[in-house]
Amino acid sequence: MRFDEFVTTPPRPAPTDLGGRKYVQSFLLIRLVIGFLGWSLPIVLVAGSFVLGEDDPWKDSISAYYHFGMGDVFVGAFCATALFLFSYMAFERNFDNVVSIVAGIAALGVAFFPTPGGPTLTPVQELLGERVAGAIHFTSAAVFVLALAAICWRFGRGEGVRPDRTPRQHARGRALHYTCAGSIVVAVAYIAVAAAVALPGLLDEKAVFFGETLAVLAFGVSWFVKGTELRLLLGPVDAGA
Repeated sequence: MRFDEFVTTPPRPAPTDLGGRKYVQSFLLIRLVIGFLGWSLPIVLVAGSFVLGEDDPWKDSISAYYHFGMGDVFVGAFCATALFLFSYMAFERNFDNVVSIVAGIAALGVAFFPTPGGPTLTPVQELLGERVAGAIHFTSAAVFVLALAAICWRFGRGEGVRPDRTPRQHARGRALHYTCAGSIVVAVAYIAVAAAVALPGLLDEKAVFFGETLAVLAFGVSWFVKGTELRLLLGPVDAGA
């Protein structure tokens, strides 16, 4: 396993290679789905809570939705993300695959070990204790978010070595993915600062929600953009391309 090896989109298939085309489409579709799950989750959770008529559809954190009407959606989204992260590069032996697997395991930790503060204790909290379950949740969340930043950064590094892109496209790709990685780091720093220093109004009250939302949106955008190459395969492919 080498750190400088990058997972890139498989070579574009020839027009007559239907099997190869379907393989690449599947690879890119996984990226699209992971990206969609990332940027849509905060929107779906807030909108769903509003539709369900909850008194406070805008919770203090994304994890807090576990304890309310959108809890199944929260758990399902993180489990689906974990499965996609596990299968995305399952047979690749490189650093990207390790980070992807770590992120997947952490996503399951976020889903199965709830954050403290619910109206009643869950079976997991009763078994382990609310404090222990919360510690596992927060550790998993931290690992998950940092792994997301690493994946986005690796996407940016990988953009610079693609032979099928122009220098301008390389620069654009690197800028986008590095911005997403940086946004995740900023989100983590913001949550840490808000925990240590009193900020005004909602910037303090909803700091965790704002930070988590920025992180998953940045992650989702990075992955979604990596998957939008799918549209190139849906159109005509020249033999010499």
